[in-house]
Amino acid sequence: MVTTKYLMSKIDSNLPGCYHLDATYKLIKNGFPLIVLGRTDAVHDFHPLGFFISSHEQEIDYQEFYQGFINLSVLLDTEFDPDYVVQDAWLASFNALSKQFADCKLLMCYFHVIFNCRKEYGKLNKELAVQCKKFLRKMHYSIDLKDMERNFREFKEFSKENCQDFYFYVKNQWLTGPFKRWQIFNRPEGFACTNSPIESFNRSIKRTFTKRKRMFVLDFVQVLLRIARYNSIKNSTFHTKPVPSSKAKLAGVKYSKKGYFKKCGKNIYKFSDNEEFLINITDKMCNCKYFRKDAICGHLLG
Repeated sequence: MVTTKYLMSKIDSNLPGCYHLDATYKLIKNGFPLIVLGRTDAVHDFHPLGFFISSHEQEIDYQEFYQGFINLSVLLDTEFDPDYVVQDAWLASFNALSKQFADCKLLMCYFHVIFNCRKEYGKLNKELAVQCKKFLRKMHYSIDLKDMERNFREFKEFSKENCQDFYFYVKNQWLTGPFKRWQIFNRPEGFACTNSPIESFNRSIKRTFTKRKRMFVLDFVQVLLRIARYNSIKNSTFHTKPVPSSKAKLAGVKYSKKGYFKKCGKNIYKFSDNEEFLINITDKMCNCKYFRKDAICGHLLG
């Protein structure tokens, strides 16, 4: 395991944001995986915390990995007690996480769900496949459990005469068991819901540091030290407040110029267009799916 004091300074669980766990391959000639733990901030920038080379990916390996971070955080007098960890569907890491942090919620990477579902709805005709993808997206953007149940009922009704096999696959694989939390309502507003940031970071290791060549373990450890040092002197800012996207800014400008809002209480406004949402100016909150995803939206900006 390789880390630095600077990287460990961002492990503090009092900082907002999700932890991310992912393994990457084709780096070491022996076939050993590199396991990376990091976290995303309020603007979904990725900050690595540590790197772990293991000969296996069993539950005991992940337990030792987490225990290493726990021991280091105690030495550095930093709190490491994650509430949310985003990962792919790997039972060994899930079991280790559950044993080390009983109250931690595992968030399933949404893109991983879509990637696996694509193999199943790819067996359907093109029109049905498009509809199935829309239902998955609609369930992902559910703003609460009630909304999720309504979206699931719609999917169930649609599947009765069109895609029963796909319905049971989604229900059994992605709506029950340990990997069922891939909807945006399962995590706090603005938290990342995919492993894209850590996967992009892992690709940069291959592109920049190893030049896509497999190395012997000792040689790769030297590279890993360079990666840790580079990310320590890089001194990237850990953002604690969300920044609106260009799309949200444009929507905010559009909504501010027309009569989309109606005051319906002290600091409470109702937005009306094709849909209706309530905006609380004091708490800076909106009950739309975009706010649930990014912790900021065009309605609130408007």
